[in-house]
Amino acid sequence: MFGGRRRQREIDELQDLVNAHDAEARRMMPLGRWVEAYQHNSMALAAVFRLEQLDPDSSQHEPVLAAKLYNQATIARHVGDMKVALSSAKEAVEIYERLARRDPATYQTSLADARARLGLLTGVAGDRGTARALGGQAYRDAATSDPEKEHDLARVLAVQANSAWSTNRDEAVEAAWEALRIFRRLPAPLAPSDQEAFGVAALMVAKASHESGRDRDLHDAAADAVEHFRACFGRAPDDNAGWYAQSLVLLAGHHERQGDLAQARHAATEAAAVLQRAPTASPGRPEADDLVATLHTRLHP
Repeated sequence: MFGGRRRQREIDELQDLVNAHDAEARRMMPLGRWVEAYQHNSMALAAVFRLEQLDPDSSQHEPVLAAKLYNQATIARHVGDMKVALSSAKEAVEIYERLARRDPATYQTSLADARARLGLLTGVAGDRGTARALGGQAYRDAATSDPEKEHDLARVLAVQANSAWSTNRDEAVEAAWEALRIFRRLPAPLAPSDQEAFGVAALMVAKASHESGRDRDLHDAAADAVEHFRACFGRAPDDNAGWYAQSLVLLAGHHERQGDLAQARHAATEAAAVLQRAPTASPGRPEADDLVATLHTRLHP
């Protein structure tokens, strides 16, 4: 009897530990404090693993483990540990697949989200084909059955557009336009992850519109990208500086072609300031550096 009480007390303490570290990890993530988030989420994971050992018959721990692994994949990417990011994402997908087989109504969207995260990470690691294949159909099915989940579909379409940009431009542009149309009709405010995906989709559309000479689409998409990357940059400059600066350069180029040099110079100055504040490792940074330098030379002869 006393052994059972001690076991239950340890289970309760571990669950409290999971909740406390999970709350801290989630608090750190929007602030861009990824090392601290990694530490807290790792401790939450360790506590969940111990719970599974102590209480193997409970069905409550597996969904918690999947959620913590999903977070670990996201956080590990930001601290530069791609090995942990990929292994965590793969394990999260495997768990959600088991859960979705038992209870698709509850876990189908989580499975799609985990597959999209794995797709994003495999794309970052260089496997573009896998990145495009993962997650899309699951999200589309979820959005068809529940329109409130359209933002999930839009987010994975933005991932698909970004992954396919350098290898299949037509596919990338089609996915970006679909994502952008969905995001534009979603009610505000958007979650931070949706804001970043909105920005990515809008940037892809702005680039394509620039290449094809569709100036109205370029202006609207670049303005959308600037708006959402500006919000993301305020939270996590390490992650969004390159994309934010690229969006500003495209907007500046539109103003320049319209003869509005004051607005063009304003956007170009903001782009340069963004790059000065941010580290050199953010996505899209090398291209942004070249674009800003070229634009500055053109606008300030």
